[in-house]
Amino acid sequence: MNKEYIEHPVAVLDLEMNQPSGAIIEIGVVVGMVSTGKIVGAFEILINPQEPITEYISSLTGITQDFIDTY
Repeated sequence: MNKEYIEHPVAVLDLEMNQPSGAIIEIGVVVGMVSTGKIVGAFEILINPQEPITEYISSLTGITQDFIDTY
C-alpha cells in the first residue's frame, strides 16, 4: 500500500436499516488514522423511520423502539 494514503485520515460510514423496508435508523461515522489506529473523531445519530423497529433488527443492532421514539 502506498504510504502517502496511510498517513491521511480515513472515514468509515456505518448505516443501520430497518427491515423489510430498508429505512435508515442510524448513521455512524468514525474517522481514524490508518498508520496509528487512533480514532480522531466519531459521529452517531438515530433516525426515526416512522415505522415500527422489527424485533430482529433490535436483537441485531441493540436499537429498540424506545430509543427511536425519543427522536
